[in-house]
Amino acid sequence: YSDQLRRGGEPVLAALLASYAIAYLPWVALSTLLYLVLDREGAHLNDPRRIARRFLQAVALFYVPQVAYQIALSLPADGPSYLAFAARWPAIFWLIDLALLVTTFTVVYAVVSVRQSLAARFREQRMQAENLTLRLDLEQQRLRGLRAQREPHFRFNALNAISSLVRSEDRT
Repeated sequence: YSDQLRRGGEPVLAALLASYAIAYLPWVALSTLLYLVLDREGAHLNDPRRIARRFLQAVALFYVPQVAYQIALSLPADGPSYLAFAARWPAIFWLIDLALLVTTFTVVYAVVSVRQSLAARFREQRMQAENLTLRLDLEQQRLRGLRAQREPHFRFNALNAISSLVRSEDRT
C-alpha cells in the first residue's frame, strides 16, 4: 500500500491482496508439504538429527528458491537485470524470509507434535476403557459363578429344612 503511494499511484486493495496472494502462495505450499512430511515421520518426530535434516532440506529446497521468486516478483519491468537487482536485494528481506521459514517450520512441527500426542493419548484412553470393560466383564462372570454355586446349596438347604419339618410333624 505504502509502496503504491510513494510511487504516486492510487492503491487498490484488490490488486494489493492479489499481489500478497501470489507472494505468499509458496508459503502455503510449504506449510502443507511440511505437514505431510512431518506427519509421516511419526515416531521419528523426537529425533533431533532427523528434524534438523528436514529443516536443512527446507532451507535448501524452499528458502533459496523462495528468495529468488520474491526477487523475480519485485523486479521492475524497466529496471536492471535480475542479477543486478538481486545483488542489491536488501539483507532485511533475506532475514524476514528466513524468520518466516523458521516460524513456519516451528509452527507446523508443533501442530504435528500436538496432533500426534493427542492421538496417542486418545488411543491410550480407549485401551484403558477397553481394559476396564474387560475387567468388569470378568467380575460379572465371577459373580455369576458364585451365584451358580450358592443357588443349589440354598435349594438343598431349603428342601432339607422342609423335609425335616415334615418328619418332625409325623412323630408328634
